Amino acid sequence: MLAVLSAKNDFNLQRVTTFTRAVDPEGNRTLGLITKPDTLDPGSASELSYLELAQNKDVTFRLGWHVLCNRSFHNMDTTDKERDKAENEFFNQGNILDDHIRNQFPEVQREINIQLNDCQEEFEKLGPSLRSPAEQRAYLIEASRQVTDIVEAAIEGNYQQHALLRGETGAPWRLRARIQNSLAMFAKTMGAHGQAQKIVDSVSEAESADVKIIERDGYLEEVRDVMLRHAITYNHYLTETFQAKQSERQKQRLIRALREFEGDVTVSEVLACMSDGDWDEFAEVTEPDMDTVACLSAMDWMEAYYKVALKQFVDNFSCLVIENCLVTKFKGLFTIKMINAMSDETLESVVGEKHEIAAQRAILEDKQRVLEAGLKELKNFLNDSGISN
Repeated sequence: MLAVLSAKNDFNLQRVTTFTRAVDPEGNRTLGLITKPDTLDPGSASELSYLELAQNKDVTFRLGWHVLCNRSFHNMDTTDKERDKAENEFFNQGNILDDHIRNQFPEVQREINIQLNDCQEEFEKLGPSLRSPAEQRAYLIEASRQVTDIVEAAIEGNYQQHALLRGETGAPWRLRARIQNSLAMFAKTMGAHGQAQKIVDSVSEAESADVKIIERDGYLEEVRDVMLRHAITYNHYLTETFQAKQSERQKQRLIRALREFEGDVTVSEVLACMSDGDWDEFAEVTEPDMDTVACLSAMDWMEAYYKVALKQFVDNFSCLVIENCLVTKFKGLFTIKMINAMSDETLESVVGEKHEIAAQRAILEDKQRVLEAGLKELKNFLNDSGISN
């Protein structure tokens, strides 16, 4: 909006500013223009009033006030060139308004710089330009580098390298810790629920479990029919487990036998007095039926192998499945090679700039060009005029 005031008339009687305030109360869209400055008497009260107005002190507009010395009735037929010459001569006379205009140049320069900074801040809010395929590809390549660095740090457990992985908010992104916790839970679950059924010497003495419980004696007949073949393994832990299993089973059998004849001396007292040699003597108790011995041995081997195989299964699942087939692939989820292979259409669909943002960026670029050109001209004028900037 343009508010035009003629210095030829008494300012206090004019109602132009009242009209502009009705439409633009804050004065954000209004530019003030003072005409006929050559009609003011030098040093008069009217000249001082218009000087304060031109300094944006009396009626304040965000765009300020400007002074224009146009044609009068007597020289209305002059050319534009002659009009410009007459205006320059008037402002070069060194009157108050001319001095004010010159004094305002540094302030104008400061205002231009402020608006240029505002433009830069708006550009930063919009982010990098993504209008061309080259800009889009460069943006994705940089994003790929950042993602790869973060993924590698998360896998290796170097959580202090990136802000995304630090602090409480970084917990969901700490991949190595989450993998370790999940695998530990997997091993615990497999240990508790990995077997379909559990063999015990006595159901009454068995701990509660989610799996099917069967007594060893009852399972003997099933083993006798099948005679499970020994599984192939080269792990010496299998033999140790088998021997420990047999020793424990023989110990439990002897404890049950002692309980049948328990009198003045309790089982716990007897066990406390027994040495390893005593246990070896008791362990020599033999089973007369050869088929039963074979079946019991087969069951012991089966349970020992399950214990070894379970550990091996959990290790293989952790290393071969999770690490080799899953974790190692994370680094290749978003590579530069993928980005370089994208067509222009794909780039546009992935990171293309929205029309609203592109239009806003174009407006800012035009505004920036105008401000920079104006600032350059103003600096040249100030340098030529010897005015400090």
